Amino acid sequence: MNKQATFNEKVVWISFITSIFVIYIHANNLHNVGMNEDENMLGYVLSAVLGNDGIGGIAVPFFFLLSGYRFFCFNVFSLKSIQIIKQKMRRRIKSLVIPYVLWNSIGMLFYILVTRVPFALSIMNGPYIVEVSIPAILKGVFLYDYYFPFWFLHDLIILTLCTPFLVRVLRNKMCNIVLLLVVAM
Repeated sequence: MNKQATFNEKVVWISFITSIFVIYIHANNLHNVGMNEDENMLGYVLSAVLGNDGIGGIAVPFFFLLSGYRFFCFNVFSLKSIQIIKQKMRRRIKSLVIPYVLWNSIGMLFYILVTRVPFALSIMNGPYIVEVSIPAILKGVFLYDYYFPFWFLHDLIILTLCTPFLVRVLRNKMCNIVLLLVVAM
């Protein structure tokens, strides 16, 4: 196995681990059950170490960085770069869009069901019953309106859709100079 393949496997595993941390920091709801008030409790300590204040704090930026690396790991100046982007975008449908829609659908169904159980409603994120309507379901499935842990995949899908434009900018030297000047100001 060559070094590039080994490195790419590590990148995939690190992306997976950062995804778990992103889900953890957004699913952490110890405060809803009164477990985060005592700083000596194991739950509180684990939450602090693994959550936003600890390792989890780098999860989202690191996930985006690795995803960008994996997507742009090709020569943007080659003649085949547009075909490469089209291939990569097709693959992202399987690796981003389908899991995003699937998990948001499961999350939406969960929230529809659980908000109709009185004792469960009191510990959920909001004290309201999730509406069952076409607009509410579309917002829940495609805009993560009820199930928040995968908001970062939504943003990553949008950034992926912007990549043909980004590659055109990267290929234009004058645009790069202007972009560098704007960023430098």
